Amino acid sequence: MVQPRLADRLDAFGREDLAEVGGKNASLGEMRRHLVPLGIAVPDGFAITTAAYRRFLAHNGLDETLARELQRLKTGTPLAEVGRAIREAT
Repeated sequence: MVQPRLADRLDAFGREDLAEVGGKNASLGEMRRHLVPLGIAVPDGFAITTAAYRRFLAHNGLDETLARELQRLKTGTPLAEVGRAIREAT
């Protein structure tokens, strides 16, 4: 199994990495790749991959907490209450 990247500079990502880092990070990577060489300022940053995020959640038992809390939405629990419970768990 290939070890997933945990994080990388935005310049390392582009639209080919959409599934790995999400649309916003892939788009920011594309902007940095194409606009910075033209002298257009695009803030730098880093992206945490979806695989790393999922590993973090699982390692800390938060994946089960999120699933349980999100399931409560189907029973009519108010979104604000579920959101508060998730924030407090992290």
